[in-house]
Amino acid sequence: MARRSRAYIDSGLYHVVLKGSGGQIIFEDDEDRCAFISCLDAYRREFGVRILAWCLMSNHVHLVIADDDSRLSKFMHSVATAYACRFNRRHLRTGALFDGRFHSVGIASDAQLLRAVRYVHDNPFKSGICLPSAYQWSSFREYLSPDPAMVDTVPVLDIIGGPEHFEEFSLAEKYAGYVPVMRARLGDAEALQLAVELLGPERLRSLRSEPSVCRAQGIQVLRDAGLTMKQIQRCTGIGRGIISRTTHGPKA
Repeated sequence: MARRSRAYIDSGLYHVVLKGSGGQIIFEDDEDRCAFISCLDAYRREFGVRILAWCLMSNHVHLVIADDDSRLSKFMHSVATAYACRFNRRHLRTGALFDGRFHSVGIASDAQLLRAVRYVHDNPFKSGICLPSAYQWSSFREYLSPDPAMVDTVPVLDIIGGPEHFEEFSLAEKYAGYVPVMRARLGDAEALQLAVELLGPERLRSLRSEPSVCRAQGIQVLRDAGLTMKQIQRCTGIGRGIISRTTHGPKA
């Protein structure tokens, strides 16, 4: 049975996870964490998405995103690419930082939204680090602030009855036990749509005729966005062997 492409649900709400490749550390220190938050802030403004919750762990990131204009894929690709380039330069490393494409699950109800936000904020506690309220690298404290820096707190606070109920909500047993089922692989229809968004229709059609260096750059953009080699082959008409050599290098 063919895998369905990612569904853009009516609510436009998603719980998103971005993981380090092979479980590797993606934040070496607070400077890295600040840089990632800066990327989030810059691209949320550019793409018009709203961040309802976030939490940075050592080797992965949790986000709750409101995507009213179906720009989630491009937003996440831009954040991951910008941060990975900066991280690699700073730490003198090469290669993929993240584990392919981001994972996500659609949020279809108020109850699911509350459980997702609770789950995101509970990550440091579940990992044995500290209580959610004491963790610096999440949006928990923004929910207690009269002037949140980056997070749109209104949807959640409206549901629970205001900021005075947030800590009570964060301890309520009925919002515990949430287990998100994440999807990662792009369906073929979404792969084509994303390829057009990233390269543009004209370049996508002409990519196989470009000079090898330019062609390789275009292929790598598609691979980093989560397209499989077969999907890139279908979108561009470029042979699988060329795609493989471009993304993995020549065999010894």
